[in-house]
Amino acid sequence: MFFRKVLATVMTAGLMLSFVPSTALAATTGWQGDSASGWRYYTSESEYIKNDWKSVGGKWYYFDASGYMVTGWVKVGSQWYYMDKNGAMKTGWLKDGTAWYYLKSNGAALQNAWEFIGGKLYHFNSSGAMETNKWIDCGESTWSTDAKNYTAKDGGVWYFAGGENGILMNVTDYLIGDRFYDFDENGACLNPYDGKTVTGWYKDSYHKSGRYDEKGGNWYYFDADGNKICDVSDYIIDGKGYNFDTHGICKNYRNPCIHDNELDIDN
Repeated sequence: MFFRKVLATVMTAGLMLSFVPSTALAATTGWQGDSASGWRYYTSESEYIKNDWKSVGGKWYYFDASGYMVTGWVKVGSQWYYMDKNGAMKTGWLKDGTAWYYLKSNGAALQNAWEFIGGKLYHFNSSGAMETNKWIDCGESTWSTDAKNYTAKDGGVWYFAGGENGILMNVTDYLIGDRFYDFDENGACLNPYDGKTVTGWYKDSYHKSGRYDEKGGNWYYFDADGNKICDVSDYIIDGKGYNFDTHGICKNYRNPCIHDNELDIDN
């Protein structure tokens, strides 16, 4: 009789277990998988995230069409994102190979963009890589910052990306190749590179506001070899004496000293 009671109890318990939902027996939501096969994130016993983002523990992850967590670069729509080795979306500066990229707060990489970061101006090409040691023709494009808007017109403005320090700004006598160049506070080159040697008079028509003004700007003079005349008083040009400061700005362009005979002065 005792064994019959025990057997009946065991059979009853087994029957009850057969009606317990499987979710109560083992967790079926959240992360499942391993580093070899890949990781999926299940929202139910049979459903997992596919072709979509998921925030887990304060970090964002992206899952491909098969539902596996993505690492490395991923293109979502028209934007590129970078997921670290653990699948978490990165933001801020990223060095991949020899190139630097900047990922905005939403994770999207800057592309074809000008951006002030940490008080320095940078340009990122169509692939998102930061431009370095390269001339950039702004052309007719427009870019902006939080505080100001700048517009390049009339054939464009030339900028130079000087390595990891971004676009050169407010720099004088910067040697590029075998020539020296000057850049205003907005990064515009005052003796712009266009594949040809700049000679003679040159007018900088970009004011401190960064906006083009045909009536404004400073005058500079470049000799036959493209060298800017700097820190010279009474430099004779067509029989007239001009004064240039240490940055090459002509201080008496409209009121030169008139000479009776043109003199050949060796600078």
